[in-house]
Amino acid sequence: MLPQLFDILVCPLCKSHQLKLQKAKFQENEVWSGNILCENCSNIYPIKTGIPCLLSSELLAAQDNPDTEQWIRKKKDIENSILDENLDTYKIVYKEAAQKDGLNEKIDRFVWEKILHQDNQSLRDKLGTNKASKWVITKNNLYNRNERIFAKITELKDAFAGSQVLNVGVGIDDDLIDRLTFAGTKVVNCDIVIDTLIEIKSRNKVECVSSDIKSLPFDKQSFDAVFCFLVLHHIDLLHEALSEIMRVLKPGGSVFIL
Repeated sequence: MLPQLFDILVCPLCKSHQLKLQKAKFQENEVWSGNILCENCSNIYPIKTGIPCLLSSELLAAQDNPDTEQWIRKKKDIENSILDENLDTYKIVYKEAAQKDGLNEKIDRFVWEKILHQDNQSLRDKLGTNKASKWVITKNNLYNRNERIFAKITELKDAFAGSQVLNVGVGIDDDLIDRLTFAGTKVVNCDIVIDTLIEIKSRNKVECVSSDIKSLPFDKQSFDAVFCFLVLHHIDLLHEALSEIMRVLKPGGSVFIL
């Protein structure tokens, strides 16, 4: 992360600006590792490969927790045992299993996102650049979707130059990051899965922050625009996510939700 990112960061839990770098190590001009201490509530957040991980202790622990992998396997077993085109039966069976095991909404959402990350990683590794592969088709679909969307917001093209943009729920959409960067924006990319951002950062020299959309670690009115594609359908209490988006948006800013 670039040191100037600190200008807009706050503690995701108490929203304090009293953040302090600890044990910071630099790579070129980026803070590459270390910790961020909130001097107000004493929470500590790690920095991994240049990515500040401003998540709750619960979500930080879930990233590499064996219980998470166990739940991923359980989800896939349930999915493989049920044939239902609209997935209604699958969702009901899974929700009952999650409630029985005491899996809360936050970790449940993380498990979903982790599965998507692993599935995309597996597709890429197995199928590579094969033009007929599902991986390439998925990437092409993202490109075509972004083409249609950006064609409709050409009036904002000039306004984007130099603006601060938040991209929530990055996933595998390098194309969107490229478009925002090419438009001259200062884009900050967020995702709840740290591994997703590590991969994104390895392919693009971009600013990434691991965070939960329901508890964004940014100061109020920090961004001129917020992009949130294919994220909100994973959220149970939608108003919490939308409230956070509006909190970090500047007055008169733009929100793009798909």
